[in-house]
Parts: sequence; structure tokens; C-alpha cells
Amino acid sequence: MGGKILEYEAKQILNEGKMKQAKETAQVLREMGMNEESIAKAVNVSVEILKEWFGAN
Repeated sequence: MGGKILEYEAKQILNEGKMKQAKETAQVLREMGMNEESIAKAVNVSVEILKEWFGAN
């Protein structure tokens, strides 16, 4: 059972890292003047998530 919990936690940490990287990349693309739809496609998230990220800045 402990192995499955550790595996889950490792996957969760990996996913959080990927989302952090996607958010950082999205911010750079935004600063470069790219539109939200293109950014969403580039970082593989929804436009709604981008709006949450950009609204928090």
C-alpha cells in the first residue's frame, strides 16, 4: 500500500511541476504578444485556465 501512495505523490509532484512550467511559458508568450487561444494551444491548457493565471498577476 505504501508504494502506491508514494507513486501517487510522485505523479502529483510531477504534474504540479509541469503546470508550473506551463504557466511560466504562457506568461512569456503573453509578454511576446501572443493571443490567448494560441498560448492555450502551445502550453496545452484551456483558455479558462489561462484567464485564471493571468488574472492572478
